[in-house]
Amino acid sequence: MNKKIPWGVLATCVVVVLAVFLRLGWLNLRPLHHDEGVNYFFANQIVQAAHFRYDPTNYHGPFYFFVLALSFLVLGVSEFSLRLPAALFGIGIVLLPWLFYFRRSCPPRVAAVFLLLSPSLLFFSRYSIHESALVFFSLLGVLLVSRIIQQQDFFLLPMLFAVIALLLTTKETAVIVISAMGVMALVHWRALVPAFRRPGAVEAWILALSVFSLLYVALFTSFFTNPRGLLDSFQGLTPWMSRGIEGGGHNKPFWYYLLMLWRYETPLLLFGAAGLWYAWRSVVGRCLAIWALTILVSYSVIGYKTPWLVINFVVPLAMLGAVGYGGVPWQGMKRWCLGVSVTYLAVTSGLFNFYLPWQVGNPYAYEHTDADILRLVSRVNLMEGDDQKILVNADDYWPLPFYLNGKYAEYPGGTAVPDASALAKFTFLIVQSTTFDRWPQHDVWRTEEFTLRPGVILLYAQPVQGGE
Repeated sequence: MNKKIPWGVLATCVVVVLAVFLRLGWLNLRPLHHDEGVNYFFANQIVQAAHFRYDPTNYHGPFYFFVLALSFLVLGVSEFSLRLPAALFGIGIVLLPWLFYFRRSCPPRVAAVFLLLSPSLLFFSRYSIHESALVFFSLLGVLLVSRIIQQQDFFLLPMLFAVIALLLTTKETAVIVISAMGVMALVHWRALVPAFRRPGAVEAWILALSVFSLLYVALFTSFFTNPRGLLDSFQGLTPWMSRGIEGGGHNKPFWYYLLMLWRYETPLLLFGAAGLWYAWRSVVGRCLAIWALTILVSYSVIGYKTPWLVINFVVPLAMLGAVGYGGVPWQGMKRWCLGVSVTYLAVTSGLFNFYLPWQVGNPYAYEHTDADILRLVSRVNLMEGDDQKILVNADDYWPLPFYLNGKYAEYPGGTAVPDASALAKFTFLIVQSTTFDRWPQHDVWRTEEFTLRPGVILLYAQPVQGGE
């Protein structure tokens, strides 16, 4: 007796396996970006000192640092454990459409395939920065708002407020997606009125506010060890807004993200545009449209632009793409377009994540560390003995502290030339090339050049022994 093959279940399993494989495989293929090195530093401080003090000028909340510290505690410090949390959030983003299963209005398999193969989303799911966690919670929050509006019940409200707390403790830019959620509630206010009349509505609000307060206070106060952190959390928006307006050296034109989407995420942009047309037919479609438009306009207006921010609207575009696929009535044409889109995204993702994972031609590898820095680390490791002492005399040296973890190294900051007595205790130096010409007695140093990133050269300097 022939049994019908469960193609839907099989397709789901394939997507899940690919999500895990593509996000966890070869996580050491790309050298660490300098921001990844900084995140390692803060997380490692938590592990070593069992304490973390939130700094409002850091542009990031404490949540991701605690997650990284947990990864280090469980797995030890490595490139894999540093990038694992972002990869897990990336896998979660692919799986979320199935959790809510808006079958007709937003086909979950189509949404998951778009999220699986987006080149930028895959790139930054293999990259240890806060954005992957921020986007995961953003998607979860928007889907929760959609479900609450649909069900006209506040049963999920405590979970939504927990997500909002985690958003705010991840990164200050969370205020943009939270504002979008507020717009969703206002647009659907008539549908929410009956929810206030249901039994348990008041209790749901009390529990929601309690959960939010507990998470927010616990994380910003480093689990109640730094009360000052709660006050500092309200000051975090000021430096972020100032940096966003001024650009901080990362100024880009208004259309920067639109061009990135058009060049590298073309199927998502086209299917997402179709999704905007059909979005207004359903609650989830309207919420996704509000989210996508709010994020796109906000991030485009802000002068400060970096490639990783693009995933904040790649995800709503991918979800809207599924809405567009579900809405278009021409079955044959849309399936053919989906096949072409999957091929395009798969090739682009493979190119920028595995063939050119960090090189200059990669649009997502922004001021990225050159693989030559690994050659410098190998050169340092050739030095014998446990008593080696290293002076890193450079303005720009991240992510070297990660790679030199466990070695005695000093990072005084700046490029001031130390005096001879201060240099005597160091076995060798790592010096910024632009300042080495100011050092006296060049003939007593043997140097090798290494590229940290485009335009930044570090010198490995060793004193010449025995008149060499």
